[in-house]
Amino acid sequence: MSYESTATTATSLLAATTRGSSRDCESDPARLTPWTYHFAPLRRASQDVPSRWPSQHASLYGQGDHTDDRQTRLAYSRAWHHVDVGAGQRPLGRVATQIAITLMGKHKPIFDPSTDCGDYVVAVGCHDLHTTGKKRFQKKYYTHTTRPGSLKDLTMDKLMEKWGGAEILRRAVRGMLPKNRLRDKRMARLKGSS
Repeated sequence: MSYESTATTATSLLAATTRGSSRDCESDPARLTPWTYHFAPLRRASQDVPSRWPSQHASLYGQGDHTDDRQTRLAYSRAWHHVDVGAGQRPLGRVATQIAITLMGKHKPIFDPSTDCGDYVVAVGCHDLHTTGKKRFQKKYYTHTTRPGSLKDLTMDKLMEKWGGAEILRRAVRGMLPKNRLRDKRMARLKGSS
């Protein structure tokens, strides 16, 4: 394609999309901006290019009215992740960190801290939680009813006997989530079984 034919195509497009007289642009090809000249060969001269994407031009560009809605729904759809806690030798904190990231949705490109876009997590095998050091016998979980003298503590071993390993994993993940109004909704998507 020669320079003259490209400039003629560009001038016809510019004349069709600007409000000015078409004779001004055709008489002086030097008035074309670099943007118009650069992108003009990519478009057909007979194609009417609207400034927005109205619904009457949707079939022209191959896009329907609900394309963005479908893409948004697909991006915010929730997947189910299966985690076998007792299978590997990863300690409790490493597993809980990965679960917290999945519950928040930080692994998705659409992550926003103010929206709840995380996935579901099903944790199985919580009775075989792996901890390092002497945490199972020395780590304590405290509860208080705000009444004087009502402080109670349980070691990790006693808590596992009483409530199972899923409660220990749930408390570890809960401490890693942001302390805001979305935390309870995110925790409801964690399903744990011993």
